[in-house]
Amino acid sequence: MRFALIAPKAESAIYDGHLKKLFNMYTTTLPHLVPYIPKGIDFKVFSGRENNNIPLEEFDAIGISENTSAANNAHILAKRAQKIGIPVILGGTHATAMFEEEKKYGVVVRGGHGGPPLEMILNRLQKGLPLEEHYDAFTSPTKFRSPRRDVMKKRFAYEIAPVSTTVGCPWNCNYCSVKTLYGNTFFHYPIDEIIKDIKTVGKHFFFVDDNLSYDQIYAEELMKQLTPLNKKWAMQAVSSLGNKEQESFVDLAYDAGLRAVYFGLDGVTESSLKEAGAGHKRNPIQKTLDQIARIHDKGILIEIGFVVGYDHDTEETFDLIQNLIDKSVADSAIFHILTPYPGTALFNKLKKQNRITTFDWSKYNTGNLTFELAGMPKQVFMDRYNRLWEYNLSISRIWKTTRSSPNPIITLGKKLATKNYRRKILNQV
Repeated sequence: MRFALIAPKAESAIYDGHLKKLFNMYTTTLPHLVPYIPKGIDFKVFSGRENNNIPLEEFDAIGISENTSAANNAHILAKRAQKIGIPVILGGTHATAMFEEEKKYGVVVRGGHGGPPLEMILNRLQKGLPLEEHYDAFTSPTKFRSPRRDVMKKRFAYEIAPVSTTVGCPWNCNYCSVKTLYGNTFFHYPIDEIIKDIKTVGKHFFFVDDNLSYDQIYAEELMKQLTPLNKKWAMQAVSSLGNKEQESFVDLAYDAGLRAVYFGLDGVTESSLKEAGAGHKRNPIQKTLDQIARIHDKGILIEIGFVVGYDHDTEETFDLIQNLIDKSVADSAIFHILTPYPGTALFNKLKKQNRITTFDWSKYNTGNLTFELAGMPKQVFMDRYNRLWEYNLSISRIWKTTRSSPNPIITLGKKLATKNYRRKILNQV
């Protein structure tokens, strides 16, 4: 039996074209699914390729890991496979959230623990047994299976491997899809298994966990075991990173190879954070800027991510964000439009209020406005949003932040990639 495991290409990506040959991070999903493909099945992995470059006719079945921004391409692939009589297995965030729509394209695996159901489905296909309409994957696997990173073909000069230490999230932000996949599940993988996995990656990797330092005891022990590996890595963080109680973690993390942090500040006002259900991210703004400066002084790159589009946001919100960036030592900033991903509380609320303006999934990439705003006219909002980008991607701003960066080459590469992403987003409008 021949099986293709596919992560379709999204219609807009930060790294693409020539930049993709230099910088990229492959999907974490496919390497985690491959260990569940039964022995005896000849398989091939396709990640981010154009749809017409995947030779579906060479396979007996295909599996598609589907996020919302790539859903249109996933549907094209599924229709091609159905036309030539190939069974289709769909999983991932979008397939889980939009089950009633997705089931017409194939068998749906609902939930984030897709490995065990995939194994079951492929075993049944091998034996010629019929399949159910869907399989649930909300229950955690009983044993960790090391991801098969060897199946991801190296195509980039500077490749960053994604590493996950946790499943699920302890928080309940209303815009986030993690709860859609995992419900209230939240647990850590064993540290020895994480270290074993990290040993298989290259020199650079990225912890994709939403909040690596949430369990500080676990995180500090992980840092101690990571230090001898001499890797360089990045992580995501909320505004509490750098608080006095987390200083020991930051010191250990730097010694273990931490060289870049993405700070997700999301809303910049109390009302926006409350609206998002992100109360755990509350921290006085000046205190956050001071923490960022201390971390940056260690030689760690800083990128700040802002979200705009909450009901309480006004033009003054954009002024506040720009002022914060000017006062900050951050090497780069990125701006996301609040996006109601299917399955989230935000999606359900806006759909009930009849405020969602498009179901073209390619536009669900945090760069397009997909719902009616409450706080300001769309044109005013988009004008202020675009001005934020224009200022922060201006030649003078790029020159200033690159010169002061702990790693000018990486900072410049990130800026150029982001300009490329903005160009593609603007072409979608």
